[in-house]
Amino acid sequence: MTLKVKIGKMPEEGEMVAEGEEETVVEEKIGLRVQNLTKEMAESLGINEPYGVIVTEVLPNTPAENAGFQRGDVIFEVNRKIVRDVEEFKSQIKQALEKKVVLFLVKRGRATIYIALKLR
Repeated sequence: MTLKVKIGKMPEEGEMVAEGEEETVVEEKIGLRVQNLTKEMAESLGINEPYGVIVTEVLPNTPAENAGFQRGDVIFEVNRKIVRDVEEFKSQIKQALEKKVVLFLVKRGRATIYIALKLR
């Protein structure tokens, strides 16, 4: 059996969801860890859009897990606003916390779906 492997660059720490308070909010309130979608990642996933964040972890017993998020999901929008990177993702999540419901536009495999998430 022959497998083709593409070696990618590990993201810098700054590309991960910000440290500290904002990361805690995203992790505790939603249950997602995300990082910027790189050009290489997008190509390997067959994604033409040069923006978004990719889910690197779904924490157990959280709204994200209950809503069906999966590792590898690519988030393009939060509450119908484009998310180009982690900073925009955090900003949109902060605004969504007031509404208690968040709508995500997600690419999963070949499908593009909406996931609604009710916050605690």
